Amino acid sequence: MVDDLSTSMTSSGEEAVMPLEASWRLPNGMRSSDVSRGPAAFPDEVACLRVGYQPLGHGSGIFDVCGQFFTPVELNSRVLVEGPLLVLRMALTGSAALQHSADSRLLEESSEKYSLSLLDSSGCIVHHRPDAVTNNLVVTLAHQHCRQLMEGNRIPWQLQRFLDGQDTRFGGTFGLSAAMRRAAAEIRGNPYAGGMASFYRQAKVCDMLIAMLGDLAGADENANRDLGGDRRKAMAARDRLLADLINPPSVELLARQVGLSQRRLNDVFRQQFGKTVLQWVADERLVLAREWLRNGEFSVKEVAWRLGYAFPNNFSKAFTRRFGTSPLSFR
Repeated sequence: MVDDLSTSMTSSGEEAVMPLEASWRLPNGMRSSDVSRGPAAFPDEVACLRVGYQPLGHGSGIFDVCGQFFTPVELNSRVLVEGPLLVLRMALTGSAALQHSADSRLLEESSEKYSLSLLDSSGCIVHHRPDAVTNNLVVTLAHQHCRQLMEGNRIPWQLQRFLDGQDTRFGGTFGLSAAMRRAAAEIRGNPYAGGMASFYRQAKVCDMLIAMLGDLAGADENANRDLGGDRRKAMAARDRLLADLINPPSVELLARQVGLSQRRLNDVFRQQFGKTVLQWVADERLVLAREWLRNGEFSVKEVAWRLGYAFPNNFSKAFTRRFGTSPLSFR
């Protein structure tokens, strides 16, 4: 069983605090709060699980999960790191369905593919299935750490927008290549100790990132071939919206300006950004509001007014739904 998810041992033998909160629920309604041994403890008949943690510095780290579930389990976890995260999850054996708190989509995990998520909120729900032995490696990179690693390099647009703070909700699955599998195996079989172990671990994570960049670029090329001119028109529409998020053109006018029907424009936006034009605008305006609040430029009421909210309470509710905290608390 998992006795505690609060600490783990680093490869140098030192104890590291595991930045993770976890709770679980079974189909019969039983919850982790019903077990006196703590929120991360599973009864023996539910699961036998071991979770390790290896820090990468800068708020980043690697979670190593091994074990087996004997019944379907819904595991709710949250990485205790402030700010956006890049998350790579590899289900080397077993299968599960992953849902992040900021996204309604389910990402199917299996031994044939890995998932990439760019997130504002680190919370996620994993629906574990009682089949093969669970064998997961999860790499979490804090936003600032990711920027340091990627600075000066040409990277796919999805990741660039994430690093720029313009779009922090992206999720997708890609084939688990031999390079990814090899890097995961080498992380687990780290032959070094102390400082060398840390350098080795970071080098293998960089190998994963290089493979991920290739997968993202390839997905972008495929999307270009599939959507062709319509995608370019949708990107032009996006650029027009970004030019004035406060007073954007109507969808009808925007579609006419780029030469698409409203329906086709919304369809392409869904394929590229996972949301309609109006949903995308609403989300981008909340991201802009967050920047205003972070910089202390305006009060919460001023931000609400500038974004066109008639009542600040409506803005507060929308902001809290999007970022998991109220604008006043964030500011």
